[in-house]
Amino acid sequence: MNKIETFSPTQITGVEAHLAWASLEVLSDDVNELQVMAAGNDKDVSDLRIVEKEGRLLVEQPTYGLSIKLNTERWMQIVIRLPRSWKGALDMSTITAPLRARGISGTDVILDSVSGDMRAANISAIALTLRQVSGGIQAQELNCDQLSVRTVSGKVRLSEAACLNVRLNGVSGDQHVEFLRPFERVDVNTVSG
Repeated sequence: MNKIETFSPTQITGVEAHLAWASLEVLSDDVNELQVMAAGNDKDVSDLRIVEKEGRLLVEQPTYGLSIKLNTERWMQIVIRLPRSWKGALDMSTITAPLRARGISGTDVILDSVSGDMRAANISAIALTLRQVSGGIQAQELNCDQLSVRTVSGKVRLSEAACLNVRLNGVSGDQHVEFLRPFERVDVNTVSG
């Protein structure tokens, strides 16, 4: 089953996606409206909650999604397309699926994953947060005032970073950052990586 819903970008100041096992991709494109596209089996797609409330767009799976057996043949893919001119707040999170983001601009951008790999490219924000527990973070072309990266056991690879203030926190994974321009401050905390 496929599902596509569209929203006026002038009405939406922030987008939140909170998913359990569905893969998530968020990108900017040559579109005039915010679009949420979902593909998967009929029940999972129809249970997906997509609502606009008080200027915030919320995309989430029902809470029972956490209790199902994740090794069964279930899949769902969510794609959120934003107009290139849209600059609101983004809070994207997944638990056991990949998270991809590219070409997005926003005020506060949060990308959060528990065990799926995270890939990001061409991200501009005032404050950018990348959080991961057991998967890797790979990102390039990051442009922001403040960058915060937190990981427990995954590797972090950031290239072409143009950020003024950077904070990296890790427990057991490698952290590698290549800066594109001078920075004001970098704080790195790690336990064994």
